[in-house]
Amino acid sequence: MVDRRLVCPGCCAEKRNEQQCSECSWFAGKDSRTLPEPGMSAAPEISSESEERVGKGLAFLATGELERAAQVLLVDSEPEDYLDAYGRGCLHGARAEHEKAVHYLRRSVEMFPEFMEAHYALGSECLQAMDLTGTIRAYRRVLDLGRPGEEFHDAAESFLTEMEEQLLADEGLSVDQYLDAVDSFERGFKALRARDFEGALPHLCHSLELSDSHAHPHGVCGLCHAFLGQKEEAHASLHKAVERDPEYASTLVYTMAREVLKGGKKGTAEAIRDLEQALNCPSESCAGQPGGE
Repeated sequence: MVDRRLVCPGCCAEKRNEQQCSECSWFAGKDSRTLPEPGMSAAPEISSESEERVGKGLAFLATGELERAAQVLLVDSEPEDYLDAYGRGCLHGARAEHEKAVHYLRRSVEMFPEFMEAHYALGSECLQAMDLTGTIRAYRRVLDLGRPGEEFHDAAESFLTEMEEQLLADEGLSVDQYLDAVDSFERGFKALRARDFEGALPHLCHSLELSDSHAHPHGVCGLCHAFLGQKEEAHASLHKAVERDPEYASTLVYTMAREVLKGGKKGTAEAIRDLEQALNCPSESCAGQPGGE
């Protein structure tokens, strides 16, 4: 690695050496003389062809030559290895295609969970894609893998410190409590979509116990109560949702709950199908934060 820049894999063949790159998780284990730190896995083997190709693509990215980078990096339908996935993620990020960037960077860290540079890039792209929980989790992983004084470690630590201060000021929540609220909401929303309305409510209620200032969890609670025929509880939850955000009355969840309460013609199965088609995304991306939809 050279000065912790994005070009670290890109400069590989010409500039890489043990002294400069010994702290780079990508480089660790590539040479028998360079071993990862205790408790860390060596990087998976990659072909020399992939290493050279992705390195060239990242070098083009470092100089802002996006089209040339794309010609080199986007050669197959699926990434060949973790470095290939990382290169594609960096390219899509440079193109401001942040959701695609997140997809490929997640692939990269799935293939090599201790690739710190990819975790940092993933956190940055999640932030651009409005996925705050993804950013927090990725940056926390950077802290696990890095050391104080390293650029990525210190930048991630600074962000998380500021994030905690903002959450405490705005919501009265620590980062851990915030993640707990989001995880509980996601479990509840997933159960709703599986038509387990009774199973969804405890998760949604726990999320609201931690943070009840956002409209969407109240709206989803209202929808669950509506499907269960609990009209009084449904109306109360929907009223709280609109209190927190008057525009929530125009959302899909609110409208569907009102239709169910009115005894609309659609059955539960058809209503849930409509919900699935309209959202067209997994629950975790629909609920990036307690108030998101």
